[in-house]
Amino acid sequence: MSFLLYLLLAWQAPLEAPSIELVSAAGNPTDLKAASWVQTSPLPVGYLASLRQADSESLSKQLRLYVVKEGERIDRDQSVSGNVELHNGRLLFKPKYPLMDGLTYEAELHGVAEKGPIRVRLKIPKKERKSSVHVQNIYPSSDRLPQNLLRIYVQFSAPVSRGDVYRYIELSTSDGKKLDYPFLELAEELWDTSGTRLTLLLDPARIKQGLVPREEDGPILEVGKSYQLLIRSEWPDSEGMPLVSNTIKKFEVIREDIAQPKLDQWKIHSPAPNSVSPLTIEFPDSLDYPLAVRCITLWDSLGNRVDGDVSLTDHETRWTLKPRQFKWLAGEYEIRVQTILEDLAGNSVARPFEVHLNESTGTGKANDLVDAAVESKVVTRRIVIGSAQSR
Repeated sequence: MSFLLYLLLAWQAPLEAPSIELVSAAGNPTDLKAASWVQTSPLPVGYLASLRQADSESLSKQLRLYVVKEGERIDRDQSVSGNVELHNGRLLFKPKYPLMDGLTYEAELHGVAEKGPIRVRLKIPKKERKSSVHVQNIYPSSDRLPQNLLRIYVQFSAPVSRGDVYRYIELSTSDGKKLDYPFLELAEELWDTSGTRLTLLLDPARIKQGLVPREEDGPILEVGKSYQLLIRSEWPDSEGMPLVSNTIKKFEVIREDIAQPKLDQWKIHSPAPNSVSPLTIEFPDSLDYPLAVRCITLWDSLGNRVDGDVSLTDHETRWTLKPRQFKWLAGEYEIRVQTILEDLAGNSVARPFEVHLNESTGTGKANDLVDAAVESKVVTRRIVIGSAQSR
């Protein structure tokens, strides 16, 4: 809450101390939630005359403001930073920084009363805030997911707190049985650059066939069973407020996916020349959302990347490029795909998940899959706009 603190002081009678009150912008002294200044009646002529001769340093000594901390004595050497000036016959204190809601301040006026400074305490009401941050999307968006699902993405509407995220996340069976440690709980949490999308990595050691954790504890998810992912509303946003509500994603587990994404299985729907229709690509299976948005691009015959708005819909099985302020020209185009592009089970264009885990460093450690940081190459597929053929 931003405040401009007006301390307006006046003599009401020779022996009567000036009254000081907190007033709202609407002039209502009782509506403290909208407080804008503190005032009394105008200062007496004699007192004003002396103040008009004072420089800024002298004025600042006449009126001071302090923060009152419960149970502590006021440190008179640490006043609130600000400027003091005369305005319309009143003494005015302008804080350097906005006064904070929920705090108590003490105004101290010198040179008015013979017995010493006049002190008045002013309570700034705590501003009532409502939560507005919520979970926008959870990817994969499908409610049928493979047993060897590798990643889940939680997209928030605005940044939330970091450092202890797993306490607000719960994966459980449909009958309410909580799964123990289904995620690889990393000290360095996986956030995108905006701080609004969190990557949850299911423990790869319980996904890959033949590893001891999977042999001893079994897979995280079981085929034919239903589960739910809970994002708790207690999760504080970047300002400490809880989320708007709990978010629950329910899904059923289907058999493992061990096939790699293959470009020759993609169905391409080319737009007509001189149109602004989108170009779309249909995939046989869902792809990893952030990777698909980032790793698939379109280029013209001159080697220029085609500019447009990219979206991934239909449970991440349809990639769409919508032109941005241009019409399609007839001719050849090239779809370029980085080979780190993966499906929901971590099978990339370059290699299956099982090989990826073993070959990325030769150790088979789960951390090798944290950010899909394998060497990426580019594979291509050409299309022709203005022709029934694409190859």
